[in-house]
Amino acid sequence: MSTTFEVYPQSRGVPSFNELIELATIRLSEQLRRRGINAEPKLQALVLRASSNEKVAIALDGPMTWEEDKYAWLCVSGVPGGTDVTYQPVREIDRRNWRHIFKSNTLAKAEESRIESCLDVGYFCTFRRSAGQPAIINFAYGIIAASLAELTDGIIYSDDSAWDDERFPAAAAGFYEWFFDPESTSDNNRANWARTCLAMIANDPGLQEASAPPPARQI
Repeated sequence: MSTTFEVYPQSRGVPSFNELIELATIRLSEQLRRRGINAEPKLQALVLRASSNEKVAIALDGPMTWEEDKYAWLCVSGVPGGTDVTYQPVREIDRRNWRHIFKSNTLAKAEESRIESCLDVGYFCTFRRSAGQPAIINFAYGIIAASLAELTDGIIYSDDSAWDDERFPAAAAGFYEWFFDPESTSDNNRANWARTCLAMIANDPGLQEASAPPPARQI
């Protein structure tokens, strides 16, 4: 089973991979510290061919766009796994789907004007977490998605149980407050899963080593 977060930017400027990685790295460490975990995982970005998973050369300081036959792969340095990201144009079927969402989702209806502005930007990104990922990836992919929303003043949406469906659509600021917080969900299975993942992250020696300060410079 896989779960996804869709990010719909509101600003028309497309951030670079470096901008996303820089902010997401900061937010990931901040959110871990809020949960009592002193770690500073380092994030990386790749673009791969969908047909072969072959790495494609990219300019990390250029706009984070890629063709439909490719996908981005965002991961934590030294950790197997990651989140795959697709870049998709907004099509008429996407607008029709949102019209249905507006009719049944009170949060979406309240933000209809803002969401329409996001759709007019013309693209969205989907961050997917496949089953069996390491605990840090289970947490990090949501923070990375929220970081893109923060950079672009956009909204995050999910309806496949990536977290509580009734909380979406959401802005980044709100998302950071309740995502992966066991006390902020009424779903016991989800709360216990988050607790288990956070405990695994806290006890991962590789992540703790990555956050250790460098040795003092010898003079």
